Amino acid sequence: MFPVVFSCILLVFLVLNLEPAIAFDEDVNYGDSGWTYDGPQPGADGVLVINGCRLEPKSDCSGVDLRHANLSNLDLFGINFADAKLARARFDDANLRFANFDRADLKGASFIRAFMQKSKARGADMRATNMEYARISAADWSGADLTAANLEMVRANKVQLKGANLTSANLQEMKLFDSNLEGAFLDDGTNITFAIFQDAYMQGCHGCPFDW
Repeated sequence: MFPVVFSCILLVFLVLNLEPAIAFDEDVNYGDSGWTYDGPQPGADGVLVINGCRLEPKSDCSGVDLRHANLSNLDLFGINFADAKLARARFDDANLRFANFDRADLKGASFIRAFMQKSKARGADMRATNMEYARISAADWSGADLTAANLEMVRANKVQLKGANLTSANLQEMKLFDSNLEGAFLDDGTNITFAIFQDAYMQGCHGCPFDW
């Protein structure tokens, strides 16, 4: 009896050209619109907002969490990132002149070719940051932890690095004309190959090239 019933059901499917129902898979894109981006989008006024932070010049984003955010090429002139969480964020080619990073967590952040003249990063955690080719003239980074930071080819005229930790940092070809390195800390792992310390102030600096 069972084989007969099964044969009849199969015959109905074949005659009506029916296919057994297939469960809907929510992980499969059944549309034809292609790839879509679900990340942060600029608002109606064209300003990108992430976690309540309006990413525009002179915005107050103190204490904001923007870890891993890609903020490359943005105009962030005078923005306030004091006490912000910015670990591994990307600021490559961004305008960060007069920006405030005081006490911010910047571990592993990238600032390649960024413009950071007259910025502040006093007491900031800048370990393993990549500042290659950045311009930071007249910035105040006193007390910042720059352990293992890459500062190769950085223009740092008249920068304040008083009490900064430069353990194992890469200062190769860094330009430190008239800079303040009072109480800063360099060790044997700090690379100062071809760095320029002309007229730099080094009172109390550990490991500075006093005979430069």
